[in-house]
Amino acid sequence: TLPAIPGPQKQTVDFTADPSFSAVAYTLGDYVLFAYGITSVGAACDQPASTPLYTFYAEGDIDGDGTRSRYEIAVGTNPLHEIYRAPGFYIVNEGE
Repeated sequence: TLPAIPGPQKQTVDFTADPSFSAVAYTLGDYVLFAYGITSVGAACDQPASTPLYTFYAEGDIDGDGTRSRYEIAVGTNPLHEIYRAPGFYIVNEGE
């Protein structure tokens, strides 16, 4: 997760230093309040159809109380091995 500790102060992040973000060519030049991460099951071409492949997530603690909010979106394959994303976000502690 980059930056490691999200909080109420904006931060800059070098996403190119993380192999997960580099693999999907993700960069962001703006200051951020949230921490960002990617979880993966591995190489997409090696996975069977209908497999979740990646979950992209953001965690924040905008009010600085130590409780994080979390937003996730999943990416997977359908039975034809076509890539799709989940129709919505999974959200925990939205008001944090």
